[in-house]
Amino acid sequence: MKIYNLTFLFIMLMSIVGVRAFAHDIAVANADGKTIYYDWINGKTELSVSHMGNWVIPPDIENNYYSGEIAIPESLVYDGRTYKVTRIGVCAFYGCMGLTSVTIPNSVTCIGEYAFNCCTGLTSATIPNSVTSIGGSAFYGTPWFNNYPDGIVYAGKVAYKYKGKMPDNTEIVLRDGTLGIADYAFYGCTSLTSVTIPNSVTNIGRGAFYGCTGLTSFTIPNSVTNIGSGAFEGCTGLTSFSIPNSVTNIGSGAFEGCTGLTSFSIPNSVTTICSHAFYGCTGLTYMTIPNSVTSIDEGAFQRCTGLTSVSIPNSVTTIGNYAFHGCTGLTSVTIP
Repeated sequence: MKIYNLTFLFIMLMSIVGVRAFAHDIAVANADGKTIYYDWINGKTELSVSHMGNWVIPPDIENNYYSGEIAIPESLVYDGRTYKVTRIGVCAFYGCMGLTSVTIPNSVTCIGEYAFNCCTGLTSATIPNSVTSIGGSAFYGTPWFNNYPDGIVYAGKVAYKYKGKMPDNTEIVLRDGTLGIADYAFYGCTSLTSVTIPNSVTNIGRGAFYGCTGLTSFTIPNSVTNIGSGAFEGCTGLTSFSIPNSVTNIGSGAFEGCTGLTSFSIPNSVTTICSHAFYGCTGLTYMTIPNSVTSIDEGAFQRCTGLTSVSIPNSVTTIGNYAFHGCTGLTSVTIP
């Protein structure tokens, strides 16, 4: 798994394909007369805010469908039924240069990637404490983000992004009450040496600590349930890692390329070891897989050349292609 400048790649791709349509499912006018577009989610029981449909790269003011001040409702009535709005979708407000202010309700828990990307007029964003997950580049290119001083920028109770150049040997203590760490929040922060995460955090986003080569150890509190894809990819300085039993999901490539890891304990709460989770972790010498695990996905331990011993419980019913491919030192595989 490789992560590059997401916004740059996204814009380049869309420039090649030209106009792209993001169809919405329904359109409902607020009490103030402003129409908001939505997609059905969770089996048509909830709603996600969507872009109107057609927009171009780079953004064109004539294709700017949201403008001025937008207040997203907590719920709405459609076709005689009430639906809660729980998500701001991917690219929902992308390139809406006339958008100046947005108020997000307490019903929303997730803001998708690129949600407000390139909203060059957005100076005010009210983000509720209910939000625990924010996608990559969600506020890239907005005055709301640009006007913050260097350091950690918080969006509600989510550590959204470290802004500016990080000083050498930086130790970070996240605010008490922080609920989540956004996608790519500390991406490439090679000067980061330690992070203290409060017991309130439930989600560590995708690529959150990607390439933080200065990290040597990391403790996850027992409030965390999700570790996103590539969350610690390329953290070559990590030598040990402890995951609590609260964690139910370890995303694909979460520890890919962590060559310094010599030991790792997978908790009994995990049922799947996702694809490339430990790809290229050459320092691992042994791995005990708990009997909660039922599936080891493709390339999970591929190229772990230092791995000599692995214990696989009989709970595992599926082992993906190349799961242990290139583990040239593996001499002992125990299956009870």
